[in-house]
Amino acid sequence: MSVDPGICGMKARIIVEKRNVSVNVNIESKCSDVKAFSSNLKSLSINEVLKPLSENRIYREAAKFLRHPSCPIPCAVLKAIEVELGLALKKDVHLTFCS
Repeated sequence: MSVDPGICGMKARIIVEKRNVSVNVNIESKCSDVKAFSSNLKSLSINEVLKPLSENRIYREAAKFLRHPSCPIPCAVLKAIEVELGLALKKDVHLTFCS
């Protein structure tokens, strides 16, 4: 999955691979915050990523490393995991500001 987060210009590529009862996550980005975030997400149990947002490991790790709370990368990671696990269909997501 590729992500264009907007004004920062720090595009990212998210790769997720299912491994039995876990998923491996790798995020390629030039953003140092996203790199730090990615380093703590290498292997996640399926149970960790299916929890509500306040208990979800992806969002807890994002809170530690990402300076911008509106960064779309955590949401994209979760969406990529859901697709890899067969819990969601591949469909692009768009955020569009109305004029």
